Amino acid sequence: MENDWSSERPEVVAAELRGLELDRKRLGDRMRAPVWYGFVCGVLVAGLLLTPMIDAVWVKSALLVLAIGLGLALESLRRRIVGIAKRGLAGPASAGALIVMMGSMVVLYSVASLFEGAGMPLAVAGVAVLAFVAMWLFVVVEGRAFAWDMRRAG
Repeated sequence: MENDWSSERPEVVAAELRGLELDRKRLGDRMRAPVWYGFVCGVLVAGLLLTPMIDAVWVKSALLVLAIGLGLALESLRRRIVGIAKRGLAGPASAGALIVMMGSMVVLYSVASLFEGAGMPLAVAGVAVLAFVAMWLFVVVEGRAFAWDMRRAG
């Protein structure tokens, strides 16, 4: 088959490329999570960081399973509201945001566990509040990073 693009006039090709760029921008903007999504994700993460303070192992396990189920349901709800499922990362900015967030969560959970072992429940609660704020900010930053990666793609 012959490539039809070679016979197009430069202004037609430029218009098509501008149209693709606009589509990438719209898609990136549409992929941002709603405001409430970050809040609920933050509550889930903070709740998980408070689990070291619970003595009964079965309660910890039940809460973990519940949190995973709620997280999956929350993501499903976000997909239905936004109308598009986000699969994977769009580029280096969203990948960097994810790496920073995952590293932060590992550190915060470790610190919460150390504070719990030292018998400092208020410090554990403080770490949970930090995790809540970090998760909420992550949802906002990751949405913007994804949109930025989408605009840069191509």
